[in-house]
Amino acid sequence: MPEEISNVNLNSAANTGNTGVITMGAGGYLEPALIRALVLVPRGTVIPKTAMVSQAAFNTYVNAKFVADDRKDRWFMFGDLDAFKDETKAASSEDTGVLQTMVYKYAPKYSFRYMTGFGNFQEALQFNNTNMDYYWIDQNGTWDGWFDPNGTGGLAAYTNYQLFVDDIGRDTDKTQNKYMFSVQAKNRAQYNENFAYFAANIDFDAINMLQNVWLTDVSAILGMPLDIDTTTDVVLCAKFNQLSTDFIQYYESVLTAPCFTAYNTSTGAAATIATAVFGEIAVAGQTYYYAWLTLSAAPIATNIVRFSLAAPSVTEPIISANVVCELPNTASHTF
Repeated sequence: MPEEISNVNLNSAANTGNTGVITMGAGGYLEPALIRALVLVPRGTVIPKTAMVSQAAFNTYVNAKFVADDRKDRWFMFGDLDAFKDETKAASSEDTGVLQTMVYKYAPKYSFRYMTGFGNFQEALQFNNTNMDYYWIDQNGTWDGWFDPNGTGGLAAYTNYQLFVDDIGRDTDKTQNKYMFSVQAKNRAQYNENFAYFAANIDFDAINMLQNVWLTDVSAILGMPLDIDTTTDVVLCAKFNQLSTDFIQYYESVLTAPCFTAYNTSTGAAATIATAVFGEIAVAGQTYYYAWLTLSAAPIATNIVRFSLAAPSVTEPIISANVVCELPNTASHTF
């Protein structure tokens, strides 16, 4: 019988680590650059290799994620980052007398100043201690991640340990408001031995993301002045731009009935909005820009109907705006 070869103590890791010069020139490896944006993604996200056949394919793939109808699939971004600081703890060592032995390398921790306004800072606070994973976008438009551990050729997101958003740093006579946050990675190898990238040449400022819209039921105030049918009609007001801008006023000329949805929470069934009228009215010295919605059939008395904006994929082609009405911001009306 042929003699079998034992693999006891065989270190397969020794089969890599060739250190011939890897150039930065034509066809060479790209050096990581200054980080300019943080992209938050669902846990375990891997951008597939099919999305990296070209820069155009990549941009199409990721742009769709930022405006996804389903929040569980949606990506989010903190863009225009500055004041980068590497707060990674220095490797530990043991001083045994003659020798100083390096012992442990710690996971990276980075901090940034989020160069944005207070409205976006308020939204950023909602991600404090989030459990989402993330990618970095550097100043060259390159996406930093790590090799997909499943070996599919994808770009995996970094595993997040903690995203911590500091409270507001107020104006002084020398500085503007400071919005600071830090990211603590969980795995140092993802940043080092397993680091990977895609040279997307992407402009993070050109990425469209969703903005919140808040709906309010004002039927009790405007119902009588507008002479609505209380068995089928509801009157809503809406705000966006972090409640600072009237949504109906801004888009009154282009809004249509399909921009809104209705759901009867009492029966667990969708309701159909037959018509929608948008306008302006003054009541008791207050000006209201309103959406007057009429259901195709009257709900049973005491039924509660929840009104919301339609999914972003529906509203964007109509009003050319990337907006969403999340569940806490919807309006409910009791018929």
